[in-house]
Amino acid sequence: MKKLLLTITLVITLLVTACNPFSGRRHSLMSFSSSDKEQKIVVNSDNLSLEIIYSGEMEFNDDETAIKKMSPGGYLEYRKNGAKLLAETDSRGEIYYEFYNDGLPLDRDINGRKFLVLAIQDMIAYGVNVKGRVDRLYQQGGIPLVLEEAEKLKTDYVKKKYFEYMLRCDSVLPEEMTDIALKIETSIGSDNEKRQLLEKFPADYLSDTLTAQAYFLAVKSISSDYDKANTLKKIQQQQLSNQSIALVLQAASTINSDNDKANLLNDMIKKGTYPAENVDGLLDVTATVNSEYEKAGVLKTLMEKVTIKREDFNKLLDVIGKISADNDKSNVLKILIKNQPFENEHFAKLLAVTSKINSDYEKADVFKKLAEQPIRLEENWVSLINEIPTISSDNDKANVLLQIARKMPRSEIIKSAYLSVSKTISSEHDYARTVKDVQ
Repeated sequence: MKKLLLTITLVITLLVTACNPFSGRRHSLMSFSSSDKEQKIVVNSDNLSLEIIYSGEMEFNDDETAIKKMSPGGYLEYRKNGAKLLAETDSRGEIYYEFYNDGLPLDRDINGRKFLVLAIQDMIAYGVNVKGRVDRLYQQGGIPLVLEEAEKLKTDYVKKKYFEYMLRCDSVLPEEMTDIALKIETSIGSDNEKRQLLEKFPADYLSDTLTAQAYFLAVKSISSDYDKANTLKKIQQQQLSNQSIALVLQAASTINSDNDKANLLNDMIKKGTYPAENVDGLLDVTATVNSEYEKAGVLKTLMEKVTIKREDFNKLLDVIGKISADNDKSNVLKILIKNQPFENEHFAKLLAVTSKINSDYEKADVFKKLAEQPIRLEENWVSLINEIPTISSDNDKANVLLQIARKMPRSEIIKSAYLSVSKTISSEHDYARTVKDVQ
C-alpha cells in the first residue's frame, strides 16, 4: 500500500510540474504532492521560494483573514522567502499560531496577523481549501464572483478546479456559460487542463449561438493538435445541433497534424455525428489534409459510409482531383464508382479527373471499373471511349477497350468511336484483339 501511495504522489507531482505557470521566468519550478497524511506545494523561481505543507482539512473565515477550522490533529507549515507560519490544533480543535521572520519570532497581534492574511492569500492562490472557498464565493456572488476569483489564481491546475465547479452547477445562465467558455480560452494556458475542461462542457448550452462560438474559440486556442482533436471527438459524444457540428468542422480545419485531422474526420463519418447537409463542410476540411494517404483514407471512409448528394458530387471530385499520388487517386475513384450512384451530368468531370492519372495501369483500372457501370447515355459511352488514347500502353489500352466492348450498346455512333480509338494501338496483336468481335 505504501508503494502505491508513493507512486500516486510522484505522478501528481510530475503532472503539475509539467504545467509550470511561470512561463515568463527563468529557473522556475512548481510541484504538488499528496499522500494519505499531508499535502505539499513547493514553488521555486528566481525571486520566490515558497513551501506549503498541511495535514487534514482547513477552512478559512469569510473575509479570508484567519483559519476558521482545522481537522483535529491537523497542522500547517508555511514558508516564504525566510518567513514562516506554523499552525496546529489541539484536541478541542482550537488553533495555535507561531510566526517567524528570518528565524526571529513575530508578535502575534500585529505583524503576525498581517503575515497570516498574506499567507492565506497565497494558500488560496495555490489551491488550499478550494471546495470550501468556491462554495462560499458562489453563495456570495454566484458564477460572476467565482469567475472573477478564478482569474486571480496562480496555476492552471487550481483554476481548473474552479471552472469544474462552475461547469457542474445546475443553474448557470447561458450568458454566464458564455463567459466561462471565454475565460477558459484566455486564462487557461495548459493544453491538457483546457482540454479536460472543454470535454466536460455541457453540450446543452451549445444550442446558444454566443456560447457555441465562445466554446469553439476556446477549442481553436488549444495548441496541441492531439488535444484539440480529442476535445472535438469527446464533445461529439453529446447531442450537438447542426450549428455546433458546423463549428466542429471549422475547428477541425485548424488542426495542423494530418494524422490527427484525418482520425477526427474518420471518427465523425463512422459515428454519423454530422448531418447530411454538412457533407459539403466535411469535404472542405478534408481538402485541407495535406497527406495524400490520409486524405484518400478519409474520402474512402466517406464514400463507403455516406451517399453523396448530387450537389456535393462536383466538390467531391475536386477534392479527389487534388490527390497527386496515382495509387491513392485510383483507389478512391474505384470506391466512388462502386459505391456512389453518380448522375450523367457528372460523367464528364469523372472522366477528366481519371484522365489526369499518370500511371497507365492505374488509369486503365479506373476506366474498366467505370465501363462496368450501367451507363445509359450514348454520349457518355463515346466520351469514355475517347479518353482511352490518354493511356500510352497498348496492352492497357486494349484491355480497357475489351471491357468496354463487353458492356457498350452496339449503336453505329458508339461502334465508330470504338473502332477509331482502336486504330491508336500500335501493336498488331493488341489491335486485333480489340476489333475482333466489334467489326
